Amino acid sequence: MSKIFDDFVISPIEDLTLWDNLVKSSLQSTIFHHSAFLNSFNTNVKKFLISKNKLIKAGFVIITDQDNTNIVNNDLIVHNGIFFIENKNQNEISRKIERIDIVDCLLTYLKKNFNSINITLSPKIDDLRPFVWFKNKFSKMEINIRHTLYLNIAELKNSLEFKHTFLYKAMQRSRRRQINEYENNNCSYVVTEDYKPLIDFYKKNFISQGLNLSNKKIEQIEKIIQNLLISKKGFVLNILSSEKNILYSIFFAFDFKRAYALFASGNKELENSYSGTMAYINSFIYIANKLKIYEVDLEGINSLRGGKFKMGFGGEIIKYFQFKI
Repeated sequence: MSKIFDDFVISPIEDLTLWDNLVKSSLQSTIFHHSAFLNSFNTNVKKFLISKNKLIKAGFVIITDQDNTNIVNNDLIVHNGIFFIENKNQNEISRKIERIDIVDCLLTYLKKNFNSINITLSPKIDDLRPFVWFKNKFSKMEINIRHTLYLNIAELKNSLEFKHTFLYKAMQRSRRRQINEYENNNCSYVVTEDYKPLIDFYKKNFISQGLNLSNKKIEQIEKIIQNLLISKKGFVLNILSSEKNILYSIFFAFDFKRAYALFASGNKELENSYSGTMAYINSFIYIANKLKIYEVDLEGINSLRGGKFKMGFGGEIIKYFQFKI
Protein backbone atom coordinates (compact mmCIF):
# COMPACT_ATOMS: atom_id res chain seq x y z
CA MET A 1 0.00 0.00 0.00
CA SER A 2 1.27 3.46 -0.92
CA LYS A 3 1.73 6.08 1.80
CA ILE A 4 1.83 9.85 1.29
CA PHE A 5 4.19 12.16 3.22
CA ASP A 6 3.90 15.80 2.23
CA ASP A 7 4.05 15.62 -1.59
CA PHE A 8 5.98 12.33 -1.69
CA VAL A 9 4.44 8.90 -2.21
CA ILE A 10 6.19 5.79 -0.82
CA SER A 11 5.18 2.55 -2.54
CA PRO A 12 6.42 -1.05 -2.45
CA ILE A 13 7.62 -2.35 -5.81
CA GLU A 14 7.29 -5.87 -7.23
CA ASP A 15 8.33 -5.16 -10.83
CA LEU A 16 11.92 -6.41 -10.79
CA THR A 17 12.67 -5.24 -14.33
CA LEU A 18 11.69 -1.67 -13.45
CA TRP A 19 13.58 -1.92 -10.16
CA ASP A 20 16.80 -3.12 -11.80
CA ASN A 21 16.59 -0.45 -14.50
CA LEU A 22 16.32 2.19 -11.78
CA VAL A 23 19.22 0.64 -9.87
CA LYS A 24 21.27 0.67 -13.08
CA SER A 25 20.50 4.35 -13.73
CA SER A 26 21.26 5.59 -10.22
CA LEU A 27 24.67 6.99 -9.31
CA GLN A 28 24.34 5.83 -5.69
CA SER A 29 23.18 2.24 -6.13
CA THR A 30 25.42 -0.82 -5.75
CA ILE A 31 25.23 -4.53 -6.56
CA PHE A 32 23.66 -4.93 -3.11
CA HIS A 33 20.56 -3.12 -4.39
CA HIS A 34 20.18 -5.35 -7.45
CA SER A 35 17.41 -7.96 -7.46
CA ALA A 36 19.86 -10.72 -8.45
CA PHE A 37 21.60 -10.13 -5.13
CA LEU A 38 18.55 -9.39 -2.97
CA ASN A 39 16.61 -12.42 -4.24
CA SER A 40 19.25 -14.60 -2.59
CA PHE A 41 17.72 -13.89 0.81
CA ASN A 42 14.80 -15.61 2.45
CA THR A 43 14.67 -12.86 5.04
CA ASN A 44 12.25 -9.98 4.78
CA VAL A 45 14.00 -7.84 2.19
CA LYS A 46 11.69 -5.05 1.09
CA LYS A 47 12.04 -2.64 -1.82
CA PHE A 48 10.25 0.71 -2.15
CA LEU A 49 10.03 3.68 -4.48
CA ILE A 50 9.61 7.32 -3.53
CA SER A 51 7.69 9.41 -6.08
CA LYS A 52 6.50 12.97 -6.48
CA ASN A 53 3.97 14.09 -9.09
CA LYS A 54 4.20 10.59 -10.58
CA LEU A 55 7.95 10.93 -11.12
CA ILE A 56 10.19 8.38 -9.39
CA LYS A 57 12.67 10.24 -7.22
CA ALA A 58 14.39 7.45 -5.26
CA GLY A 59 14.36 3.81 -4.26
CA PHE A 60 15.30 2.18 -0.99
CA VAL A 61 15.90 -1.26 0.50
CA ILE A 62 15.31 -2.40 4.06
CA ILE A 63 15.66 -5.74 5.85
CA THR A 64 13.08 -6.42 8.56
CA ASP A 65 12.85 -8.98 11.33
CA GLN A 66 10.30 -11.79 11.24
CA ASP A 67 7.66 -9.63 12.91
CA ASN A 68 8.18 -6.74 10.50
CA THR A 69 8.55 -4.40 13.45
CA ASN A 70 12.30 -3.66 13.27
CA ILE A 71 14.73 -2.86 10.46
CA VAL A 72 17.77 -5.04 11.04
CA ASN A 73 21.29 -5.43 9.73
CA ASN A 74 22.53 -8.36 7.64
CA ASP A 75 26.31 -8.32 7.24
CA LEU A 76 26.08 -9.99 3.81
CA ILE A 77 23.97 -7.09 2.49
CA VAL A 78 26.79 -4.60 2.84
CA HIS A 79 24.83 -1.56 1.63
CA ASN A 80 21.10 -0.89 1.64
CA GLY A 81 18.96 2.15 2.22
CA ILE A 82 18.35 4.87 -0.32
CA PHE A 83 19.51 5.62 -3.85
CA PHE A 84 18.37 8.57 -5.97
CA ILE A 85 17.06 8.74 -9.53
CA GLU A 86 18.57 11.44 -11.72
CA ASN A 87 16.29 13.99 -13.38
CA LYS A 88 18.11 15.66 -16.25
CA ASN A 89 15.53 18.45 -16.38
CA GLN A 90 16.30 19.49 -12.81
CA ASN A 91 19.19 21.81 -12.02
CA GLU A 92 21.77 20.89 -9.41
CA ILE A 93 20.57 23.30 -6.70
CA SER A 94 16.96 22.12 -6.98
CA ARG A 95 18.09 18.51 -6.93
CA LYS A 96 20.15 18.91 -3.76
CA ILE A 97 17.36 20.73 -1.94
CA GLU A 98 14.77 18.17 -2.99
CA ARG A 99 16.97 15.30 -1.80
CA ILE A 100 17.02 16.80 1.67
CA ASP A 101 13.22 16.58 1.66
CA ILE A 102 13.31 13.03 0.25
CA VAL A 103 15.59 11.81 3.05
CA ASP A 104 13.45 13.52 5.68
CA CYS A 105 10.36 11.89 4.16
CA LEU A 106 12.04 8.48 4.18
CA LEU A 107 13.25 8.72 7.78
CA THR A 108 9.85 9.99 8.94
CA TYR A 109 8.19 7.02 7.24
CA LEU A 110 10.61 4.53 8.78
CA LYS A 111 10.35 6.06 12.25
CA LYS A 112 6.54 5.85 12.14
CA ASN A 113 6.44 2.26 10.94
CA PHE A 114 9.30 0.51 12.77
CA ASN A 115 10.41 0.29 16.37
CA SER A 116 14.10 0.39 15.50
CA ILE A 117 16.13 1.12 12.38
CA ASN A 118 19.54 -0.16 11.28
CA ILE A 119 20.65 0.85 7.76
CA THR A 120 24.06 0.99 6.09
CA LEU A 121 24.19 3.49 3.24
CA SER A 122 25.99 3.31 -0.09
CA PRO A 123 29.41 5.03 -0.20
CA LYS A 124 27.94 7.31 -2.86
CA ILE A 125 25.51 8.84 -0.35
CA ASP A 126 27.98 11.57 0.52
CA ASP A 127 25.71 14.27 1.95
CA LEU A 128 24.94 13.23 5.50
CA ARG A 129 23.34 16.53 6.54
CA PRO A 130 19.70 15.40 6.16
CA PHE A 131 20.43 12.45 8.45
CA VAL A 132 22.16 14.69 10.98
CA TRP A 133 19.25 17.14 10.94
CA PHE A 134 16.84 14.29 11.49
CA LYS A 135 19.08 13.09 14.32
CA ASN A 136 18.52 16.42 16.04
CA LYS A 137 14.84 15.47 16.30
CA PHE A 138 15.66 12.05 17.78
CA SER A 139 18.67 12.14 20.07
CA LYS A 140 18.85 8.36 20.13
CA MET A 141 20.01 8.18 16.51
CA GLU A 142 23.53 6.72 16.23
CA ILE A 143 25.68 7.36 13.14
CA ASN A 144 28.76 5.18 12.60
CA ILE A 145 31.51 5.68 10.03
CA ARG A 146 32.74 2.66 8.10
CA HIS A 147 35.21 2.35 5.23
CA THR A 148 35.80 0.55 1.98
CA LEU A 149 38.55 0.76 -0.65
CA TYR A 150 37.98 1.80 -4.28
CA LEU A 151 40.65 0.95 -6.82
CA ASN A 152 40.84 2.49 -10.31
CA ILE A 153 42.01 -0.20 -12.75
CA ALA A 154 41.36 1.68 -16.01
CA GLU A 155 44.99 1.47 -17.14
CA LEU A 156 44.72 -2.33 -17.28
CA LYS A 157 42.35 -2.15 -20.26
CA ASN A 158 45.38 -1.47 -22.46
CA SER A 159 46.75 -4.97 -21.75
CA LEU A 160 50.03 -3.56 -20.50
CA GLU A 161 52.54 -5.83 -18.81
CA PHE A 162 51.36 -5.50 -15.20
CA LYS A 163 54.85 -4.64 -13.96
CA HIS A 164 54.80 -1.55 -16.18
CA THR A 165 51.62 -0.10 -14.69
CA PHE A 166 51.14 2.63 -12.10
CA LEU A 167 49.10 0.11 -10.09
CA TYR A 168 52.17 -2.09 -9.76
CA LYS A 169 54.38 0.83 -8.75
CA ALA A 170 51.88 2.00 -6.13
CA MET A 171 51.57 -1.41 -4.48
CA GLN A 172 53.23 -2.46 -1.27
CA ARG A 173 56.70 -3.86 -1.97
CA SER A 174 55.79 -7.26 -0.58
CA ARG A 175 53.10 -7.49 -3.30
CA ARG A 176 55.79 -7.10 -5.98
CA ARG A 177 57.84 -9.91 -4.49
CA GLN A 178 54.75 -12.11 -4.46
CA ILE A 179 54.25 -11.57 -8.19
CA ASN A 180 57.77 -12.90 -8.78
CA GLU A 181 57.09 -15.92 -6.53
CA TYR A 182 53.91 -16.67 -8.50
CA GLU A 183 55.81 -16.56 -11.79
CA ASN A 184 58.78 -18.56 -10.46
CA ASN A 185 56.44 -21.32 -9.31
CA ASN A 186 54.79 -21.56 -12.77
CA CYS A 187 51.35 -20.84 -11.37
CA SER A 188 48.35 -19.88 -13.47
CA TYR A 189 44.72 -18.93 -13.07
CA VAL A 190 41.33 -19.93 -14.44
CA VAL A 191 37.98 -18.11 -14.47
CA THR A 192 35.13 -20.49 -13.74
CA GLU A 193 31.61 -20.86 -12.39
CA ASP A 194 32.61 -23.69 -10.06
CA TYR A 195 32.36 -22.13 -6.59
CA LYS A 196 32.47 -25.36 -4.54
CA PRO A 197 36.23 -25.21 -3.81
CA LEU A 198 35.81 -21.62 -2.58
CA ILE A 199 33.05 -22.67 -0.18
CA ASP A 200 35.17 -25.59 1.05
CA PHE A 201 38.21 -23.35 1.67
CA TYR A 202 35.99 -20.72 3.30
CA LYS A 203 34.58 -23.20 5.84
CA LYS A 204 37.98 -24.71 6.66
CA ASN A 205 39.57 -21.30 7.18
CA PHE A 206 36.88 -20.22 9.61
CA ILE A 207 37.33 -23.45 11.56
CA SER A 208 41.13 -23.01 11.63
CA GLN A 209 40.67 -19.53 13.15
CA GLY A 210 38.32 -20.86 15.81
CA LEU A 211 35.43 -18.85 14.36
CA ASN A 212 31.85 -19.99 14.13
CA LEU A 213 30.30 -20.14 10.65
CA SER A 214 26.81 -21.57 10.69
CA ASN A 215 25.42 -23.87 8.00
CA LYS A 216 22.71 -21.28 7.44
CA LYS A 217 25.28 -18.61 6.58
CA ILE A 218 27.20 -20.94 4.28
CA GLU A 219 23.95 -21.76 2.46
CA GLN A 220 23.26 -18.03 2.18
CA ILE A 221 26.69 -17.34 0.68
CA GLU A 222 26.20 -20.18 -1.80
CA LYS A 223 22.81 -18.76 -2.79
CA ILE A 224 24.32 -15.31 -3.41
CA ILE A 225 27.07 -16.76 -5.60
CA GLN A 226 24.61 -18.99 -7.49
CA ASN A 227 22.19 -16.15 -8.23
CA LEU A 228 24.89 -13.75 -9.37
CA LEU A 229 26.49 -16.38 -11.61
CA ILE A 230 23.12 -17.22 -13.19
CA SER A 231 22.47 -13.51 -13.74
CA LYS A 232 25.93 -13.09 -15.32
CA LYS A 233 26.90 -10.67 -12.58
CA GLY A 234 29.72 -12.60 -10.99
CA PHE A 235 32.70 -14.86 -11.60
CA VAL A 236 35.03 -17.16 -9.69
CA LEU A 237 38.78 -16.99 -10.27
CA ASN A 238 41.07 -19.77 -9.05
CA ILE A 239 44.84 -19.62 -8.69
CA LEU A 240 46.40 -22.94 -9.79
CA SER A 241 49.73 -24.51 -8.89
CA SER A 242 52.00 -25.95 -11.57
CA GLU A 243 50.29 -29.28 -10.82
CA LYS A 244 46.86 -27.59 -11.39
CA ASN A 245 45.83 -27.80 -7.75
CA ILE A 246 43.68 -24.89 -6.57
CA LEU A 247 45.67 -22.65 -4.23
CA TYR A 248 43.20 -19.80 -3.79
CA SER A 249 39.67 -18.97 -4.91
CA ILE A 250 37.89 -15.62 -5.09
CA PHE A 251 34.40 -14.48 -6.10
CA PHE A 252 33.72 -11.05 -7.59
CA ALA A 253 30.28 -9.60 -8.27
CA PHE A 254 29.84 -6.75 -10.74
CA ASP A 255 27.32 -4.28 -12.10
CA PHE A 256 27.65 -1.53 -14.70
CA LYS A 257 29.61 0.73 -12.33
CA ARG A 258 32.22 -1.45 -10.65
CA ALA A 259 33.23 -4.91 -9.49
CA TYR A 260 33.01 -6.00 -5.85
CA ALA A 261 35.32 -8.44 -4.06
CA LEU A 262 32.81 -10.44 -1.99
CA PHE A 263 34.29 -13.78 -0.93
CA ALA A 264 37.83 -15.18 -1.01
CA SER A 265 39.75 -17.96 0.67
CA GLY A 266 42.93 -19.99 0.27
CA ASN A 267 43.65 -23.69 0.39
CA LYS A 268 45.08 -24.25 3.90
CA GLU A 269 46.75 -27.49 2.77
CA LEU A 270 48.78 -25.66 0.11
CA GLU A 271 49.19 -22.32 1.84
CA ASN A 272 51.71 -19.84 0.46
CA SER A 273 52.47 -16.12 0.53
CA TYR A 274 51.51 -15.16 -3.02
CA SER A 275 48.30 -16.84 -4.19
CA GLY A 276 45.94 -14.40 -2.42
CA THR A 277 47.69 -11.40 -3.94
CA MET A 278 47.66 -12.95 -7.41
CA ALA A 279 43.97 -13.87 -7.17
CA TYR A 280 43.20 -10.17 -6.79
CA ILE A 281 45.69 -8.97 -9.43
CA ASN A 282 44.53 -11.47 -12.05
CA SER A 283 40.92 -10.58 -11.23
CA PHE A 284 41.71 -6.89 -11.82
CA ILE A 285 43.18 -7.74 -15.23
CA TYR A 286 40.16 -9.88 -16.14
CA ILE A 287 37.68 -7.22 -14.98
CA ALA A 288 39.32 -4.45 -17.00
CA ASN A 289 39.95 -6.47 -20.17
CA LYS A 290 37.00 -8.85 -20.38
CA LEU A 291 34.26 -7.04 -18.48
CA LYS A 292 35.32 -3.50 -19.45
CA ILE A 293 34.77 -2.32 -15.88
CA TYR A 294 37.36 0.03 -14.45
CA GLU A 295 36.59 0.43 -10.76
CA VAL A 296 36.82 -2.19 -8.03
CA ASP A 297 35.34 -2.09 -4.53
CA LEU A 298 37.62 -4.10 -2.24
CA GLU A 299 34.92 -4.38 0.41
CA GLY A 300 36.16 -5.72 3.73
CA ILE A 301 38.72 -3.27 5.11
CA ASN A 302 36.96 -2.64 8.44
CA SER A 303 38.82 -5.50 10.10
CA LEU A 304 42.52 -5.19 10.94
CA ARG A 305 43.68 -8.25 9.00
CA GLY A 306 41.52 -7.69 5.90
CA GLY A 307 42.14 -3.97 5.94
CA LYS A 308 45.94 -4.24 5.93
CA PHE A 309 45.93 -6.89 3.21
CA LYS A 310 43.66 -4.98 0.82
CA MET A 311 45.28 -1.61 1.46
CA GLY A 312 48.48 -3.15 0.09
CA PHE A 313 46.99 -2.84 -3.41
CA GLY A 314 46.74 0.95 -3.15
CA GLY A 315 43.48 2.70 -3.99
CA GLU A 316 41.33 5.26 -2.21
CA ILE A 317 39.74 4.75 1.19
CA ILE A 318 36.07 5.72 0.98
CA LYS A 319 33.73 6.44 3.89
CA TYR A 320 30.20 5.17 4.20
CA PHE A 321 27.71 5.48 7.01
CA GLN A 322 25.56 3.25 9.16
CA PHE A 323 22.75 4.80 11.15
CA LYS A 324 20.61 3.34 13.91
CA ILE A 325 17.51 4.71 15.58
